[in-house]
Order: sequence, then C-alpha cells, then structure tokens
Amino acid sequence: MNTIETLLAHQVTRSELGRVISASRQTVDGLIKRGVVDSHAPLGEQLELYINHLREIAAGRATNCDLNLATERAGLAKEQRLRLEMQNAVARREYGPIIEMELGLADVLAMAGSKLDTIVGKLKKQSDILTADDLDIVGKIIADVRNDIADTVIDWFPAESDTDDNDDL
Repeated sequence: MNTIETLLAHQVTRSELGRVISASRQTVDGLIKRGVVDSHAPLGEQLELYINHLREIAAGRATNCDLNLATERAGLAKEQRLRLEMQNAVARREYGPIIEMELGLADVLAMAGSKLDTIVGKLKKQSDILTADDLDIVGKIIADVRNDIADTVIDWFPAESDTDDNDDL
C-alpha cells in the first residue's frame, strides 16, 4: 500500500478533514450533522461523499443551505409563463388596466343616464293620457335609479373572507 492509499484508508479527526477540504471545524460539523460525510468513515470515503455532495450541488440536484438551483429555475420558468400568459391575455383584449375598465364603464353608464333622461320627454310626446303628476313620478323614479347607479362602488378585489362567508353552511 502506498502513502496515499494509506492516508485514504486512515480515519481522521474533524479538524484533519477540515484541513484536507479547506473548511472550518464548524463547516465539517455541519456536513456531518446533515449526513454529507460520515465521521466514522476513513478519509477516502469521506472525500468521496463530500465530492459527490459538491457534484449534486453543482448539478442543481442538491441543496446547499437555502439555495436550490432546480427550484429556482422552476420558479423562474413559472414566472416567465405567467408573464407570457398575461401578455397574451392583453393582446386578446381579455385583460387590461382597471382604470381603462372604469373609464369604459363610466362612458357606458353616462350614455345610459342620458337615455334615461329622455324617457319622460318621449312619454310626454307619445301619450295623451299621462298627466304631469304621472310624468313627475316617472321622473323621480328615473332620478332614483340614476342616483343608485352613481352611488355604486365596484370592489375589484373583494376580500377572500367576503367570498367565503357561506362556506360554513
């Protein structure tokens, strides 16, 4: 057996292993605690375990603390997919800024309000049997409807608790 084989077959202390792999004693303790190396194994086996661990990290299959390359890549791919889906929805005019939707709704409701305002005049022209009091009643009802519409608030993002109120029934 030559000198290298003898060293690799020899069991070493944590400090000696740390010197061989250029790591602190705390790092070696962490490697042992996580099961990366076996403190009772000979140096050669510990080096093999440590090198395999480094290869797994480099390949993105193993984690090193909080860094997991495969998970990070998957997260990035998901975000890119979501961004592309949103761009496609905008291009298909299925999605847009809320302010644009609010402005569009305001235009439609303003037009509806204008149409409501013409009802009393049209009724007056087309009916001889409606009295001024009848037309006043219709006008008041139309005014109430317009006020109800004007007071409407659209909650674009309702709280989840509001939508889940009936789940317990």
